[in-house]
Amino acid sequence: MLSDALGQLVLRTPTDEGGRTVLRQDVLSDIESTLGIVPGFMDGMPNMVLEHTWAFLKDFLKVDTVLSAKNKALIGIGAA
Repeated sequence: MLSDALGQLVLRTPTDEGGRTVLRQDVLSDIESTLGIVPGFMDGMPNMVLEHTWAFLKDFLKVDTVLSAKNKALIGIGAA
C-alpha cells in the first residue's frame, strides 16, 4: 500500500508561470504571503527540500475538503 503511494509520487522542480526555476527567496516570500509567517522548520530546510515541501503543502491547501484552507493552514502551523 505504501509502495503504491510512493510510486505515484511525482517530484518536480517548482517553476513560475514562465517556466523559470523558483529561487529560495521566492519560495520563502510565497510561504509568508500564504501563511502569514515562515515556520521555523521550513526556514532551515535545504533549498531542494524546501521547494518540494512547499509545492506539496501548497497543493494540499488548495484541495477542496471539509476543512477550509484557513483551517488547514492553522492546523499546519499548530503542528509545527
